[in-house]
Amino acid sequence: MTVKTTIIKNGKITDEIFDNYQPAFGKYPIDGVFKYKYGTADFPEERLYYNSKEDTLKVKYFFTKNNIRKQETWESERRSKLRKGAPEYGDGKPGGCIPAEEDLIRYRKWVKRGIFIYESSDNRLNTIKVCYDYSGNYPESIVFTYKDDLLINKKALGMRGKRINWEENYEYKDGKVIMTKKNYITYWGKIPPTEKWTYEFDSNKREIKVTKELEGQLDKEILSKEYYNNGNLKRLTKTINGTETTIDYLVTYR
Repeated sequence: MTVKTTIIKNGKITDEIFDNYQPAFGKYPIDGVFKYKYGTADFPEERLYYNSKEDTLKVKYFFTKNNIRKQETWESERRSKLRKGAPEYGDGKPGGCIPAEEDLIRYRKWVKRGIFIYESSDNRLNTIKVCYDYSGNYPESIVFTYKDDLLINKKALGMRGKRINWEENYEYKDGKVIMTKKNYITYWGKIPPTEKWTYEFDSNKREIKVTKELEGQLDKEILSKEYYNNGNLKRLTKTINGTETTIDYLVTYR
């Protein structure tokens, strides 16, 4: 059994506990705990994640008039230093190059990994500026384009706007939202296939079905959602390739 437990106090999520939980569209199960910290606003100002492997991450959120303006990601990094009085280590030193374990002090330090600056106008998000402290295929900015107040395009740009890492195009028809995501740079040695996501809604504008398809592959993943009369989520059912594989996510409330 895979379990995700959400604890809500005073209408706010305070904890999310994952026990071998398999996300509906994720490749790997999640174990660990997310703890949320709130200030005076209804939105969390910090989210802390930790697990049995001692991985510790946190996200800090900054708001202005209930609109997010900045997000920071932090990692509790494992570090070590020589204890006071330890012999000298290094090339040509009597102790050699590798310090003995008893001469090391192990500790952790919070290190800021990423900064996201949100730029909005007319109550809609226009740009997210991205800054990481290490190299990689990370975008420098994500740009949003609208038409008639509907999002129609989202681009992740790199190399000072000269390269498109990926882009998403949105269509709205027959009560559905169709998002097509195309990748332009390699991840893990290859360019990921184009993704097509179709979102369907009921008369109450609740999401009831999500379909994921990958270009050049026959696999089709469908996630269906059922609700109680009071609007609470009741059940999620994921179907892969027709009826070949079906996974049910049952939702209970206490």
